[in-house]
Amino acid sequence: MSTPYDTFIGEVESYSALVNLKPSTVTQRAVSQSQLIERLKGGGDTSLTTMKRVRDYMAATPPSQKDAS
Repeated sequence: MSTPYDTFIGEVESYSALVNLKPSTVTQRAVSQSQLIERLKGGGDTSLTTMKRVRDYMAATPPSQKDAS
């Protein structure tokens, strides 16, 4: 079943794979919410502000060439 947050979850999971971190680590570093992705997958919700903060964090800390190899 698709949720309104699927695109956001996919973005975080893709970024996490590129930087060799768990999605929970990324969201913990970005917004101090390590369970954010699991909560969304379970049908929970979050604010647009929180999603923006996570996206801003990912944009500000792009994968390095070392991470991508």
